[in-house]
Amino acid sequence: MEWKDPPGASWGLTEEAAALRRRPGQWAVVIVHPNREKARRQRERIVNGSAVPFRPQGSFETTLRDCEDGTVELYARYIGEEGEYGEPAEGAVHWTGTGPGSGPEDLAADVGADVELPGAVAPDRDGDR
Repeated sequence: MEWKDPPGASWGLTEEAAALRRRPGQWAVVIVHPNREKARRQRERIVNGSAVPFRPQGSFETTLRDCEDGTVELYARYIGEEGEYGEPAEGAVHWTGTGPGSGPEDLAADVGADVELPGAVAPDRDGDR
């Protein structure tokens, strides 16, 4: 038998969250998922802050892009705790914590499908809605 404390929960993407904070307001592909459902779940964890590296909730926004090979790219950017790095992009998924459209149930919709990603290169996509 070995006596030791359990390791802390790992949400992954710690380095990615730190990199986004170092370049506020800039979009980046955070992870490529094998399908849209997995990408949506990860997007929800980032936006609502349940993924620890992306806390506090509302300090990141996300959008998804379908790739020709069937995978889905999850883009994210750090917008700051108070939105100090610019206004959220129209149509991107972000968490305000109040009002209609801010609850976790709203994150399942593809509201980020047509977000312009200044400075980011997204693959061509079909049927992203």
